[in-house]
Amino acid sequence: MDGAVAYRVEAQNEDAKHQWTHDWAFIINAPANAPATTFSRQAMHAQTHRWHVIAIASNPMRNSQPSEWRTFTVEA
Repeated sequence: MDGAVAYRVEAQNEDAKHQWTHDWAFIINAPANAPATTFSRQAMHAQTHRWHVIAIASNPMRNSQPSEWRTFTVEA
């Protein structure tokens, strides 16, 4: 999103009992070789999870709507 100051990634297991949220402000201006940021493997059980992202604006009233949910699987 134009004007975004950060991105919020929300992930949860598919039964929505556990949710993790992480804000990445530094990614917007990060150099190309910046290390990837990950969720803690300890917090995610071996199962299918889903995630979406929200663009955060300097004015909270202008934050984007969440993207569509996408899925990923954590294997044991």
